[in-house]
Amino acid sequence: MSINITELDYQHTSIGELILRRRRFPATSQTNVFEVLLNGEFLMSRLFTARKMP
Repeated sequence: MSINITELDYQHTSIGELILRRRRFPATSQTNVFEVLLNGEFLMSRLFTARKMP
């Protein structure tokens, strides 16, 4: 399956590099997944809705 990644925005902040990007999965009817990365690590993704509880 081919994945198309587009960087929508990039900002250098006081806590690091913040990136907003969109991934498209052509094999699944052009499903869009929006992600936020902080210093190259996933901060948030529309693909995953579960979270860890302390």
